[in-house]
Amino acid sequence: MQSGFRAGHGCTSATLKVLNNILTAIDKKQYCAAVFIDLAKAFDSVNHHILIGRLDSLGFSNDCLAWFTKYFSDRVQCVKSEGLLSGPLAVSMGVPQG
Repeated sequence: MQSGFRAGHGCTSATLKVLNNILTAIDKKQYCAAVFIDLAKAFDSVNHHILIGRLDSLGFSNDCLAWFTKYFSDRVQCVKSEGLLSGPLAVSMGVPQG
């Protein structure tokens, strides 16, 4: 269940949903297990080559794969801090957000 980046959802609603599922399983004398994964910086750590390979294995067309490959190629970013702007920095991992 995803709660992040959804209006009206957050840690509290996610915790209540998990707690409700656990209590329901206990009431029904069922087994219950949970796995919690922290995907901090998930978008920043995507490897472009692995992503393209995964899209290929899922059957994306060659045109689509070429588009994504071009989209991730030669990307740069600049950092602005205290009014100063850095020069372009190569971006070799991650996917754009927003």
